[in-house]
Amino acid sequence: MKAFVTGAAGFVGGALVKLLISRGYEVKALLRETSNLANLPAEGFTRVTGDLLKPETYREALRECEYVFHVAGKVSFFPEHRMAVYSVNREATRLMIAELRASPNLKKAVFTATIGTIGFAESSGTVLDETSPWNAGPLDIHYITSKKQGEDLVMQAAREGLPFAIVNPSVILGPGDINNSSTFVISAVMKRLAMIYVPAALNAVDVDDVAMGHLLALEKGRAGERYILGGQNIGTRDFLKLAAKIAGVWFPLIGVPKSLALIFGFTAGRFMRFLPMNVEAVKMSAEPWVYSIEKAREELGYDPRPLEETIKRTVDDLRARGIA
Repeated sequence: MKAFVTGAAGFVGGALVKLLISRGYEVKALLRETSNLANLPAEGFTRVTGDLLKPETYREALRECEYVFHVAGKVSFFPEHRMAVYSVNREATRLMIAELRASPNLKKAVFTATIGTIGFAESSGTVLDETSPWNAGPLDIHYITSKKQGEDLVMQAAREGLPFAIVNPSVILGPGDINNSSTFVISAVMKRLAMIYVPAALNAVDVDDVAMGHLLALEKGRAGERYILGGQNIGTRDFLKLAAKIAGVWFPLIGVPKSLALIFGFTAGRFMRFLPMNVEAVKMSAEPWVYSIEKAREELGYDPRPLEETIKRTVDDLRARGIA
């Protein structure tokens, strides 16, 4: 069983590569020349050095594989990264689809989207699922828009016969976030820097459960279907309190209205670039991103661990790496 993984050095990609190796897959991992390999095992996979935007650099390795996980994505909310966000999340996906159409050994592929392509809850008590109409376009968050455009390309390809299943992970926590991309909120709690928040809600999941969800989607998922890989829905205030309790810290929590947070996001984005904050990041944190995972449970056998365990694993990893 040969599997090709893009984004193999990333948070999810690294966890997936390790899982696939443990299950007996022969893994070919697409990596840049400059990729940080900290998330990958020392052996057990074949390195393919290439560029998502240059298919000729990975074509031969891809065509040898029966299974493909297109995990790679660019996450950024800053304007100077906007071109790269669309290049990786949309255009590289377009190129990958073209390559998969010409891959003689392909049996199944899995595309990693994001929970943002499902949308957000517009009213209290609403929980979204895979059938919910997308409503996040007006937020003008380019990361989400680019991922939605990539997902739409995959959905169209699946309708045309390409065996592509789609997974939509929520906020991913756990060990191995070497770029501090989604676990930064936990490190902020540990440093007592998360006092101010916008009342909203989120869904958080462990990276190893997301990796397992990818494998389950490959083995059991239906082509052209989306599967939400989430965990527990929780209010922002409750999430911060829980993280602080597990981390053994205390600080006051101050809720502020979205309008005030947006002003701060604009100011930070223009004049305080040392902070990982701008208007798009505030928009992401100011809506209720809450979901049902029943489809993945019922069709895939997906079973994520408790949120408390995931936060504990995240805290322990951040401390071990000296991040917080």
